[in-house]
Amino acid sequence: MPTTNPRLSITLAPADLAVLDRYAAASGTPRASMVAALIKAAVPELDRAAELIELANAAPHAVVQGLVSDLSNATADAMGFLRPFQADYELIMNTLQRELPLDQPKRRAVSPGAPVPGVRAVRPAPARRPPPTNRGVKI
Repeated sequence: MPTTNPRLSITLAPADLAVLDRYAAASGTPRASMVAALIKAAVPELDRAAELIELANAAPHAVVQGLVSDLSNATADAMGFLRPFQADYELIMNTLQRELPLDQPKRRAVSPGAPVPGVRAVRPAPARRPPPTNRGVKI
């Protein structure tokens, strides 16, 4: 009687097939029925493993989305906390802009080349001189 279930074709190593044939002969069970029974016994564990793999594959996206949501909420909370201070910040910035001539180029407090306090001067490397003699040098 033909089956309505889907068929599966598998390839086994010769040693594995020999064990399968030996077991089938010893138990009097057809090889295909025995393989189907083994797979049926493994299906609950395979189903759990597949679910875990799917969750693991979906986790990076879910984790990223969760982080984005958490950071967005934290930013909104921080901005809400800082909102009362925004007027003070703008007042200070406006005062600084009026008091400090930010448009004009800055003048140097010291002349160029003068030593800067707290900064160690670096000596220039000595000029390279040719050797006093070229005896022993092969050209």
